[in-house]
Amino acid sequence: MPESPLIQKEVAALTDLEGLIAHRAKVETEVEQTFKRRRDREDQEYRVAAHELNTRFKTESAALQAEYDKVRAGIARKSQAETQSTEAEYAQAKQKLDAQFKSERNKAKKASDETRWQALAMYEAARDNTVKRRKRDDELLNAARLDFEHLQELAQPVLDRCASLAGPEPPPSEVVDAPEPEEAEEAVESLEDDAPGEGGEAAAPKPPVPTGRIGALQELIRKADEELLALETLKLPNFLKISNFIWPFLLLGAVVGGGLGFVIGWPIGIGAGVVAAIAAAVGARAVLSKKAAQSVSRHYHPLKRDLEEAGRKLEETKLWVKSEFERRQVEADQKREDDYKNAEDKMNARVADSQSRLQQAVGEADVVYPRRLSDLRKRFEEESQKCEAHYPPRITAQKEKFDTDSKQLQDHHRGIRDATKAAYDAAWSELIRNWTEGLAGRRRGGRGQ
Repeated sequence: MPESPLIQKEVAALTDLEGLIAHRAKVETEVEQTFKRRRDREDQEYRVAAHELNTRFKTESAALQAEYDKVRAGIARKSQAETQSTEAEYAQAKQKLDAQFKSERNKAKKASDETRWQALAMYEAARDNTVKRRKRDDELLNAARLDFEHLQELAQPVLDRCASLAGPEPPPSEVVDAPEPEEAEEAVESLEDDAPGEGGEAAAPKPPVPTGRIGALQELIRKADEELLALETLKLPNFLKISNFIWPFLLLGAVVGGGLGFVIGWPIGIGAGVVAAIAAAVGARAVLSKKAAQSVSRHYHPLKRDLEEAGRKLEETKLWVKSEFERRQVEADQKREDDYKNAEDKMNARVADSQSRLQQAVGEADVVYPRRLSDLRKRFEEESQKCEAHYPPRITAQKEKFDTDSKQLQDHHRGIRDATKAAYDAAWSELIRNWTEGLAGRRRGGRGQ
């Protein structure tokens, strides 16, 4: 049975409605997919642009910060290196000055010790020479004493025998005494004895040589010995000795007495011989004594005077040897003390001079190096201020530019999203309008049929 027209209309209406619904579903799907892809693409573009902006900012910021850190570290490193170098140079200069002062002080002390050692060596040499000289003088003095005593022992009988022949001693004005030895000779001899040999050692010992007072004493004893020898070798004084003088006259008396005894008798002859011998002896002795007096006087009085002078000089020389020994000891001690004091004074003067120069040099260093350190600190501060004035503003400007670019990108993305939303809303509005108009047209078409 054929369908009724109403049913056919309803079927047609339903078919149109299904077509309209299918079209709307298709359009809705296309709209959603289209705008979803559009929004995804816009979001992706935004993310890429934001990532690029952020990456570029981080890269540039890190590079600028690294440059800032490098420059600042370079300034600090340079300043630290220069400061450490200056401080090390300062400390080295003071250490060098101190070492130089200690070296000069040690040299001064060493020189003082050497001088003291030399003074001690010279003192020991002088003391040894003094002892040797005392021993030598004692030996010479003892030898001179023995010679004098022996000479005096030999001379006394001769003087006693010749005393009657010598006559009175000549006036003192006619006697010329040997001059006293000059003290300069003693001083020269002392210097020669005390002078050390090469290397600071004492000179080799010399054989005893009579010089000075002892030499004068020995010379006086020698002169006396010569006078004694000359006096002993005179023939007339020896002949006038009783033991020698009586024999010729005894012989004369015997001859005369014997000759007369045969002529006039022995008693008278012997008496005449005795008288003749005595008379001849007395006359001859008177004549010979007068003749011998001049030669005896020429040796007797100098011998007696030399012996007396030698005895006096012997005691004086004994005292002189002792006093000279003590004087030399005192002079050696005093010279050692003076040398010690001079060495100490020289060392103190050298040390004081070195210390003064050290203080002056340290004072100059204390002015120069702190000023250099102060200049380095000022230069470090100036360079740091320049660095701070250059890089932080650049970093701030870079951050501000990044914020501005980020805001512009966000604003641009927001504008795109707003445009996309407006287009999306417009598409939906168009979809709804088409849907509404399609429904309205279907209603009108149904009512018309």
